[in-house]
Amino acid sequence: MSAPTPTSTLTAGAVLEGRYRLTEVLGGGGMGQVWAAQHLTLGHHVAIKVLHGSIMSSAEPRARFEREARLMAQLGEASRHITRVIEHGVLSDGVPYLVMEHLRGEDLAMRLKREKVLPLAKVSDLVSQLAKALAAAHAQGVVHRDIKPANVFLTTDEEGHDLVKLLDFGVAKAVADGNEQTMAGQVIGTPNYMAPEQLTGEAAVDHRADLFAVGSVTYRAAVGKSAFGKGSISEMAMRVVSMQPAAPSSVNPALPASFDAFITKCMAKSPTERFQSARELADALAAVAAELGSAAFQVPALFSALETGEMSSLGAGSLTNGLAQSRRPPDDPPPRRTNTALVLGLATLAVAGGVGALLVLTRPAARETTAAPPASVQPVAAPAAPSSTPTVASATPAVSATASAPAASSSAPAHEPPHGRVGQGHLPPSTARATQAAPAAKPAVVDTWNKKDEL
Repeated sequence: MSAPTPTSTLTAGAVLEGRYRLTEVLGGGGMGQVWAAQHLTLGHHVAIKVLHGSIMSSAEPRARFEREARLMAQLGEASRHITRVIEHGVLSDGVPYLVMEHLRGEDLAMRLKREKVLPLAKVSDLVSQLAKALAAAHAQGVVHRDIKPANVFLTTDEEGHDLVKLLDFGVAKAVADGNEQTMAGQVIGTPNYMAPEQLTGEAAVDHRADLFAVGSVTYRAAVGKSAFGKGSISEMAMRVVSMQPAAPSSVNPALPASFDAFITKCMAKSPTERFQSARELADALAAVAAELGSAAFQVPALFSALETGEMSSLGAGSLTNGLAQSRRPPDDPPPRRTNTALVLGLATLAVAGGVGALLVLTRPAARETTAAPPASVQPVAAPAAPSSTPTVASATPAVSATASAPAASSSAPAHEPPHGRVGQGHLPPSTARATQAAPAAKPAVVDTWNKKDEL
């Protein structure tokens, strides 16, 4: 079966309807191509989506294309996070086209392919914007049904921040659309991000199917891998329907347990057990990100104390207590035990320092006393001087090691906090110097899956 080809009139430099000059191909798919173009008189740039001429014999693609134009025109007025439609028409050879705003940037699939995983605060921001687009669609009874990274476009606002635009309403379902019955029994979407009811047809597909997909997109962006892995369509469908994804924190230890709970609710098999609105979902994720951000703000202070030696006498257990304390909400008072441990640690350091100072002060005095014997005592020959000056043991253990130190002395302490919970996988500089050089990082797994949609 040959690949679909666009109508012969679509070449760079061609003018559509006497108004738009085509400049370059921006992308394409099974239904058509998207061209960059410029208005001849107004000079502004647009994107023009045109159906492939080879599929014009089928009524369904054309009806879906026209439905997309209608929905995007209506929803683009309701939210700036939905691509705005400027014009819709039919070329002289009967091929329909759609004129839209020209977006500059990249889709989330491209961003994730490059960066692999995003910070939870960034994920929360993107999901919040995506939720606004979905809230506008759901308010008008429209279910997108194909939420995935490739349909979440990232452009920039006037301040240079990421601005989300939801793309492709070609398979959207309007609850009140009488033509929906013609699509009954069809599986439309991308299996990695489809809700179980979309795959089985056992339950009505409503806006909560989009929320399941948002949970799957969130999982991919924050965890670094798809919730249900990769495979054929049948394999993916089986996993979505019958399996639970791995807990996010088991894959990315930097994520808190509250994010695990968030994903569990997002991706519940039953629609009634999920979040019931896009705003509810976005607010819940923002709360999780704020909790993690509060802890991340306090943890560097502990590392700074370690680096300056102010906490050098505290053991690994006290550091763990401090990290646990940083996870508490800001309004909670710190546990008395942590304050006591800190006071005892500082007191121990002060006493040890005083003993060291006493040793330093008393030894020279002893040498001065023996150096001047009484006149009535006959001086005797002094013993031979030691080969090196006596040294005073430091009150605190050494915190650095050279490269020539024995391997046994560079092993990590038995109670050292796990790497994944301290600074998201990085030890503080002073601790890092006390350990052996970390083994080289494992190379990133090469993504051999050639489908852009199934990152």
